Amino acid sequence: MLLFICTGGYARDLDPVRLFDKDNYRLNSHMEVLKDETNSLNIDDIVSGAYQREFYQDDGDILNLGVSPHTYWVKLDLLYPDQYPNTIVEKQWYLEVGKALLGVAELYLLQGDGSYLVKSSDSRLPFSRKEISHVNSVFPISTVLGQTLTLYIKVQNISSALHFPLVLWSPSGFSEKVAKEEFVFGLFFGGMLILLAYNMFLYSSIRDDCYLYYIVYLGSVTLFELFEIGHGAIQFNVIVEALGKEYTSAIVWVSLWGGTKFFTSFLHIAEKHPRLQIFFNVAVWIIIVSGVMSVLKKDYISIVWVSSFAIFFFVVLLVTTSYCWIKGNDTARFFFFAWSFNAIGLMTYAAMANGVLPSTWITIYLAPLGVILEAVIFSFSLADRIKVEGKKKLDADKMIVENMSKYRSVFDNALEGMYWMSMEGKVTNANASMARIMGCMNESDVIKNSEGIALNLYGYDDDECYEYLVDNVESKEVFFCGLNGRKVWAHHSSRVICDAGGNHLHVEGAVVDITEIKEKEKAIRDQLKEVLRKTYAISETQEKSQLLSMMSQKIRTPLTSIIGFSELLKEELKEVGEVDFGSKNKHIEIVAGNSRNLMKIINNILDFSKLEAGKFYLEKMQFSIVDLILEVRKSFFQESRDKGVGFEIVFSSGLPRMALGDPAKILQILNNLCDNAIKYSESGMIKVDISWKDGFLMFEVSDQGEGIGSYDIDYIFCVGLSRDKGEGVLSVRKDDSGLGLPISKGLAVLMGGDVTVSSELGKGSVFGFSVKLELEPDVDWVDTFEVPSEEKYANRNMLKESSDVPTKHLAADPSPSKEVDYLDLSGTVLLAEDNVVNQALISRVLSKFGVSVVIANDGVEASACCLDSVPDLILMDVNMPNRNGIEAVRIIREINKDIPIYMLTAETDQKTIEKAMEAGSQGVLSKPLNRAKLYEALEKHLTSQREIIELPEPVQELVIETIFLNKKCKRTIAEVAIKAQSSRVLLFTNNKPKNVLDKGVLRFSDALPQINEFVRDLYENKRWVKLEEVVVQINRVAGDCKLYDLSRNSSNLISALQEGDFDEVNKWIYWVDKGIRQNEKNEKISAKKR
Repeated sequence: MLLFICTGGYARDLDPVRLFDKDNYRLNSHMEVLKDETNSLNIDDIVSGAYQREFYQDDGDILNLGVSPHTYWVKLDLLYPDQYPNTIVEKQWYLEVGKALLGVAELYLLQGDGSYLVKSSDSRLPFSRKEISHVNSVFPISTVLGQTLTLYIKVQNISSALHFPLVLWSPSGFSEKVAKEEFVFGLFFGGMLILLAYNMFLYSSIRDDCYLYYIVYLGSVTLFELFEIGHGAIQFNVIVEALGKEYTSAIVWVSLWGGTKFFTSFLHIAEKHPRLQIFFNVAVWIIIVSGVMSVLKKDYISIVWVSSFAIFFFVVLLVTTSYCWIKGNDTARFFFFAWSFNAIGLMTYAAMANGVLPSTWITIYLAPLGVILEAVIFSFSLADRIKVEGKKKLDADKMIVENMSKYRSVFDNALEGMYWMSMEGKVTNANASMARIMGCMNESDVIKNSEGIALNLYGYDDDECYEYLVDNVESKEVFFCGLNGRKVWAHHSSRVICDAGGNHLHVEGAVVDITEIKEKEKAIRDQLKEVLRKTYAISETQEKSQLLSMMSQKIRTPLTSIIGFSELLKEELKEVGEVDFGSKNKHIEIVAGNSRNLMKIINNILDFSKLEAGKFYLEKMQFSIVDLILEVRKSFFQESRDKGVGFEIVFSSGLPRMALGDPAKILQILNNLCDNAIKYSESGMIKVDISWKDGFLMFEVSDQGEGIGSYDIDYIFCVGLSRDKGEGVLSVRKDDSGLGLPISKGLAVLMGGDVTVSSELGKGSVFGFSVKLELEPDVDWVDTFEVPSEEKYANRNMLKESSDVPTKHLAADPSPSKEVDYLDLSGTVLLAEDNVVNQALISRVLSKFGVSVVIANDGVEASACCLDSVPDLILMDVNMPNRNGIEAVRIIREINKDIPIYMLTAETDQKTIEKAMEAGSQGVLSKPLNRAKLYEALEKHLTSQREIIELPEPVQELVIETIFLNKKCKRTIAEVAIKAQSSRVLLFTNNKPKNVLDKGVLRFSDALPQINEFVRDLYENKRWVKLEEVVVQINRVAGDCKLYDLSRNSSNLISALQEGDFDEVNKWIYWVDKGIRQNEKNEKISAKKR
């Protein structure tokens, strides 16, 4: 392209280059350079005086402008002198800018008329349109004798470093130079292609990823050199045009990625140096991200970043290679020497590109030289690696042959059975031990019976066996019957063998005969079971004995008060002139209170027995939670106030008004916890906190009483046991049956909840329990409620009685003392008793005998009394706080060995009696006290007088009363029968005439229709517990009334209900129903006859 531009003159600073007959002229020392940072200057601007002064001279043989986005202008003058040997008038020259594939390369020739001829030779033009088809920018120019040419060259290259020599060639000299270059660089690129092909062949042969990474590295480096050197670009013009030189930085990043992956794979960094592998993983990601960014942003910044990173990374690789070599990695030495050539060449080129080193022929061509040397060394190294790997493989094959020989020997002579099985479940090989275990004659029989053996070992058919083995390693114990009929226990293990590609080959398995071991284990288990059975039986017997002993004491204690005060009342009623109604009322209250305590203890025993037997059944009925709360307040408000303790019920908002559950059991737990809180609190406040959460009704009873020690917490739910403070031994809790908390916890668990406790000694306790309840879909929710006054509680019945509460009344029937004449005795008796009621009762009895009584509240006080004075006789209770009776007797015997001592105890077991006698007592008196026995003991040691006390003749009366709950009218049949004059089902005494008994039978018969209706209702609603209780009562009354068939059938029904055999229940309910109806029919016939 020619362009003529007018311009003015300017002053020359450098002499022109004088041209003669040389083949080439190096022009770098004769040219001046101007940097156009705006990239907007044109030739008119450049030739102006303002910019002429900005030209500077570069003294290097090669102009190195580094990586820059700017445009550069080069100015020089050429003189073709009219002197010898110049004889040709017009001579042709080639001006070469020695940089391949420049982005912009334009030549401006000043013409005689002041205009400029413009020529282009850069990558913007295809090679076919260039005047001189060459990878470098070459401009043909002509000189005339005596003419001076002024040349301006405009260059720009943002895709790589800009460095070039400026040379003027004669046509012959340029041709010779091109021939030499093509030969040299042809060898270079040919060698690189050969090495690429060689490594690709190696990779295709051995499929080692290390060779693939090296191919990527070697290919990208070759491509980089193709763009940088340029030779071969004409031959591979398709690649050059497809990629473009602007992707040079991306190609370098690809080479760095391939080199890094090759480095880590070749040196086995992950296996031998795992910590270094972390660093290189990070480096790989940096390279990938940078490569992607260089594709998106193709500018000089990418070139600067990749060249800077390359310098740093090549140094890191060399240092790391040295470290691996020092650590004993043998392959690192090959890599170190090969990579050193490559690193030195590429690092030198990168330093030159960044302007760190000057641009010389050495710095330019050291990079391709290092690459070719590195490629050659690596090729030899990889070939050596193949040789080493081949030797290792041969050695491995040899070792495999030796191991197979050893394995075959072990396989044939192993004591355990060994086999090979195909994936189809066919045994292909087995040893002699396998044949013996499976009951076969020889190995061939094992193979013939493959299907049966596979079924014995795996228990699957062929398809299931295959699916199981693919996903599992079989290892288990199997039991089977061998082909010879022998029963065998064996331990079987097997696994699937796969090839290198993961394909399933066959199954290997081993079978060990463990029949003798199993037989020994069975014998040991049987022996252990027998030992455990005996141990359990002994433990159960001890626990029962302990419970019976504890219950004996707890039941006899209230009986002592009941019987004693009852006899006192009888005596006082016979004494003439003595009318002390206050005393009598007090005695009656004591009798009633202890009777209630006795009933409570008996009910606890029954409840605990049901819980232990698993026969405690819950009712499911709708009840009012608000009424339940008010019932608790009614029960304990006055009692706590009388004791001087506050009682408060609080609940969070959102309580359901109604719920489905067993309210009686909930109330039983809550009553027990509140009763304990009041019992062990002397002051402060008792608070009951009620809440609802996730279907659970939750209670929390807190007090400010004496609290529970840390040792007691662990035993608080044991049957009647706790830890004595400071002694660490188990003892019975004072004033408690010991069953309340265990029963409460059992009931709470039965209702889907639990009982928890937290306490601190001296600060109080917090007992919490929860029960799971069901709600109706349209249930109302309560935010608050009004607590009624105490007067409203009097006639309010909050809850109905549950079916599991016994409907029969139980009472002890001790034989009363006979009326005898007692002589007045004189003397002093020391009574050691911790129970205040028993103190009053026994003191009253002793005063009736005419003796003086001194009371000691525990064993410590009793021992102290014997130090101050000597009583005539001592009555010592066994179980007392602080110091028990037996220990107190031992201490008293050390003080005085002559004082008569009798032990008082509710426990009747022989061990207690033996301990008391060994301690030094004269005898043991049981509770409840037998007055005759007590008088007999006193009479032996105290003086007597002849004064007879007359006692009334006792009259025993037994009342059997049965009350049934009528579900329909919510009233008892007894209430209905009051109006019908048949409320008493049976009433008789031991001295009533026979006609009274007949009348009782008649009244029972009259009530049978209502009884039968209720029984049928219970049966249809499957209320088995209530049904059992009712049938028990029918059975007893029927026996007393001599209705023997009904009594027998009802007895069988009771047995069926207790055993849970509902087929038998269906059978005997029919006979009971039939018996009741038959009795009704007979009664009607008898009535007609009468």
